[in-house]
Amino acid sequence: FRNLVQLYKSEDDMEISKKIKTQWTSLGLEDVQFVNYSVLLNLPDPSPSTVTLSSSGQCFHPNGQPCSEEARKDSSQDLLYSYAAYSAKGILK
Repeated sequence: FRNLVQLYKSEDDMEISKKIKTQWTSLGLEDVQFVNYSVLLNLPDPSPSTVTLSSSGQCFHPNGQPCSEEARKDSSQDLLYSYAAYSAKGILK
C-alpha cells in the first residue's frame, strides 16, 4: 500500500514525515522510525540528454523543448527537473 503525498514547498520536510508516520501507525504498523540520511545523485552535465527523432532528425530536450543553444541557456533549471536519476547513459535503440 502506498499513498502519494503532494509535497508543498511551504511545508517542512519533518512535518510531512510526521504525517506519513501517523498514517502508517494508524494502518497498523507498530515500529515506524525516523532515519536521517543523505542521498548523493549524479546530476546531469552541461550537455543534458536529448531525444532525436529518427524520421525527421528533430532534436528535443526531455522537457519537450527543441534543441538549441538559447533553449539550453534559458531552461537549465527546467532540464534538471526532468532528469531521471535511474536512467542509464546511452542511446535508445
